[in-house]
Amino acid sequence: MMQTFLLVALFVPLSAAAKVSTDFKFETTVNSHVKQLRRQRRVQQKKDGSTVEDLAQHVKRAGTTMTKEDEVFWNRILGDELSMEPVRTPAPTKAPVVAPVPAPVPAPVPAPTAAPTPCPVIIDVDCVSVDGSYTCTDIQPGTSGGADCIVEVEYSYTFTNVGDDVQRIYALEITRGGVTTDITDTFPITDISPGGQAFILESVELDICTGDLSSIWDTEAAFVTGPPCDVEVTIACESEDGDECRSIPQAGSPDECLLDITYTYTVTNIGDVDANIILFTRTRNGEFRDLIGLLPDTFLAVSDDTNVQETEEIDRCVQQSFATNTVVAQIPNADLLCEDVGFYP
Repeated sequence: MMQTFLLVALFVPLSAAAKVSTDFKFETTVNSHVKQLRRQRRVQQKKDGSTVEDLAQHVKRAGTTMTKEDEVFWNRILGDELSMEPVRTPAPTKAPVVAPVPAPVPAPVPAPTAAPTPCPVIIDVDCVSVDGSYTCTDIQPGTSGGADCIVEVEYSYTFTNVGDDVQRIYALEITRGGVTTDITDTFPITDISPGGQAFILESVELDICTGDLSSIWDTEAAFVTGPPCDVEVTIACESEDGDECRSIPQAGSPDECLLDITYTYTVTNIGDVDANIILFTRTRNGEFRDLIGLLPDTFLAVSDDTNVQETEEIDRCVQQSFATNTVVAQIPNADLLCEDVGFYP
């Protein structure tokens, strides 16, 4: 029974090969495989029920290459057991290249903000009656109107230097009832030694019959202090001939009456700290002029000086007055200044 089955299996591909004999390569290849299978069968004399599938496995092992037409034929005979394409070991699939994940960038840590430098000067604000018998918060609202509504009180501003260096009061502004007033010019230049105090008084009339009293006496005192800085200014006057203005000789003839003279104003920082000039004016024969815009630079280091010149024409045949007044002021650099605010009550 096995031999009969084997002949059928072999006869079919030979007949098929004859039908496609136009493909010489195919016929030769099939005959070669059939002969090889026959030899193998005769040698092995296997009795284990081998079937036509052995042919498919043999052809697979042969690894031959056939056309698409051949493949259709053999698959029709042997089913899906046979693939006429060479059996190739696929190349190993490369592992996908994974882009490295960058390490997380930590959020920048802001530098710690330096604590503000404590102002070396503190201020206390108080308000009392002129005779000192009661404080402003003791005042009761008036109802009678007229002169009895006006009460005179005195505000006191006490500055205390809690630092290690001398401090000067450069500005003092008072805000009361929504109105701000600069009272710096009402008191002289005031320097405060370390551990010392300075007192500034302000007399004020309050109307106790109008509005809320707290809005009347509530006071805000803003001030600026810094190290003392001192400046001096000198004035020189010289004619075009090099004569000092107070020693200009009389003209020899009317043609020599007109003469150019030059004023030189020299500002020197005689203080202990670098400073900035904030005011520079002159007055001559009733004429006022602001000179600060003529300065090459308003910054003035310790012991440095700067100057401004003015040239004008005079008639020396007419009596002249060369009297000139100048006003100059400077303050320390801004980083040396301290600003603070005090309140009452």
